[in-house]
Amino acid sequence: MSLFSFPNELIVLILEALDVPSLLRCMQVCKRFQSIIQENSALLYKVSLFSAQMSDVKHCDWDFPSRLEAIRKHTDAWNNLRFPTGKQIPMEHGLVLDDGQWDLVGGILVQARLRSGISCVQMPCSIKGIPERRWIALTEFPINYFEIDLTQDLLVAIELVDDGRCHVHLRSFTTGVVHPKATCPQITPTSFGEIYLIGVCGPYMGLFFGDILAWRSMTAFVMWDWRNGNQVMFIELPGFTSFTFISDELVLVSFVDDDEQVSLRILAVSPGNFVSSARDAEYLCELRYPRIRASCNVHDVSIASAPSTTSVLPDIPTAPFTHSSTDVLFTVTFKYTIDSRVGTVVLLVLRSTILNQVSSIAASSQKYLDWESWGPAGSRMLKLDPSDIWACHSYGMKFVCSPDGGTFARMFDFNPYATRKDVNTASCPQLPWKPMPMETKIRRRRSPFDTDVVTSLPGREASIPLPTSNNLGWESTMITEDHIVMVQVGKSTIIAISR
Repeated sequence: MSLFSFPNELIVLILEALDVPSLLRCMQVCKRFQSIIQENSALLYKVSLFSAQMSDVKHCDWDFPSRLEAIRKHTDAWNNLRFPTGKQIPMEHGLVLDDGQWDLVGGILVQARLRSGISCVQMPCSIKGIPERRWIALTEFPINYFEIDLTQDLLVAIELVDDGRCHVHLRSFTTGVVHPKATCPQITPTSFGEIYLIGVCGPYMGLFFGDILAWRSMTAFVMWDWRNGNQVMFIELPGFTSFTFISDELVLVSFVDDDEQVSLRILAVSPGNFVSSARDAEYLCELRYPRIRASCNVHDVSIASAPSTTSVLPDIPTAPFTHSSTDVLFTVTFKYTIDSRVGTVVLLVLRSTILNQVSSIAASSQKYLDWESWGPAGSRMLKLDPSDIWACHSYGMKFVCSPDGGTFARMFDFNPYATRKDVNTASCPQLPWKPMPMETKIRRRRSPFDTDVVTSLPGREASIPLPTSNNLGWESTMITEDHIVMVQVGKSTIIAISR
């Protein structure tokens, strides 16, 4: 019996079992298949999610026509960089922007309160049916630093005590009470100095200790299973400057050796991996930077990405879709000085690129790759001047930055499907996006490197004007899944949102 003799209802059931590339190929087989797919909301929604790098939220009660309309509006808003409304949110009790007591997590502005708890503002998104919501999660202690994992409703709250130690409290982000999965809700680590960086992914929580103003004085990297309080990893004098999770089992660290050479290293989370120093740590892979010139002084190398790369999807009942965990952009910011001139280069590299390199040398005894082997085609390096204010410059596959006091922002998107399709061409002249140049060259005489550095990761870019407020420019620009967020310091600190 021929497939073409099947009724349309049965063909739809077969098509629903296919992945999106196969669906797109089926549309080219014949007009009947094309018509069936184009008239089916569930199949079109599946294709739209794939192109936008989004995942369906199964427990949302929206029907498929409503979901399809929402993903199309959401994609159109980003393609045209048009957002229907804007809003301003004053910061709590005049927080300064660099004191580490505020964060922007998945569209939620979180601020530590003066005496206890956190104050939260869910920024609205009308397209996804997310209303503005405000709440306070109270604690019985002041919070000096914190980290949040929305996927697990987890608040890691750090309380500094008088004797130089700290208490690590594991609480519910939405209520402030002890997290129901934390059988050891308070951890008091041995004092290694101030907490410099906190990271959470899946069952693991990592803390980076040392002098918060001098990464060369980092004293220890410690990791726990936050659910039971068991320490699973300890590295003394780690030698790296920053870390973030690639997955529930892999950690990406930035490393600067004694010769001021920079690399990215991938470390497996291995319970019981108690090593005395970074030299004893067994890295799965080392991705080396271009060679740093002798006259360059490395100030800092930091890594950031959003959202969390955990395999757990967030529980947002009202949202029909959220960012897919398939791929995410890692932003590596390298600050340096040459002959008293301060400079910054930003490396943008995809999670998939890093994982591919780990796989490529898994069976090899040589665990490092020189820059020429992975960097030129697998990344995009830009000479930028990001704000010194902490900011979430990337989300998913997008990256945004603006000069200090700027009235415009530069945006980059490395979604391969949008890069090929949704750019300014003769057929779509209204779109603000244009393809990035085939190559970006950072010349030696203006960089920290010994040679010219050429990178070519495909992407699209746009320059967008920012709304002005009180005739002041913006200190920094940030991005979430649904918003562009501008930060400004005037008489008071303000977060302004466009959505």
